[in-house]
Amino acid sequence: MRIAAYQQQVLWEGLEGEKKSPRTIQNELRNRTLSAVRMAAELGVRALCLQELSDLPYFPASNELHYRLLAESVLPHELVVQIRSVARKARMLVVVPIYERFQDATYSTAVVIEENGEILGRVRKYPVGRGVGYFEKDFFGGELEPGYEVFSTLQG
Repeated sequence: MRIAAYQQQVLWEGLEGEKKSPRTIQNELRNRTLSAVRMAAELGVRALCLQELSDLPYFPASNELHYRLLAESVLPHELVVQIRSVARKARMLVVVPIYERFQDATYSTAVVIEENGEILGRVRKYPVGRGVGYFEKDFFGGELEPGYEVFSTLQG
């Protein structure tokens, strides 16, 4: 079985050196992530894990609270919907970490997409905490179940 992980660089500035908006960065990362998922499918990858906050820069290392506005529900999260389609066609399991908004809270959530394109489940991750250069508790919170779920997949 072919397994892959994908991580990408964030390009913070445009060609003229101007700072990009969070939404522009998100759109660029979504497009590059979707291209990488398609490439993995073409290469015969059967299980793919994307980087944390796969369509956003790792903003908790800053204290830029405007990123809170970019949290979305699992469905209809644009990247999740698009990857479900690719996963179904390629028969590939994909773990898609997103910035999730659920009710009044936001989470760093890993969405597990089964090879048939269905959402197998999700794991809301615990924030590491607050320290020099880390503001996770400012962005992630809410009630969390202790522990992590283990998923049985169609691949075994």
